[in-house]
Amino acid sequence: LGDVYKRQIDKSHITKLTVYVTDLSNFKIVNSAFENYFAGVDFPARSTVEVSGLPLGALVEVDCIAFLS
Repeated sequence: LGDVYKRQIDKSHITKLTVYVTDLSNFKIVNSAFENYFAGVDFPARSTVEVSGLPLGALVEVDCIAFLS
């Protein structure tokens, strides 16, 4: 979500997330983090995909689409 902050886009502008996780059993942890982050705004559409690996050994990667009117 670093680019979101650089471009001064508020989290309420986020419309779609694709979340890649290396272990789907961690879904509850990831979901809890998103619930905390998006508290007070409409929760964006989201897809979650389990993958065999991510760059640099990451456990989670998030692809974000935001819309400015």
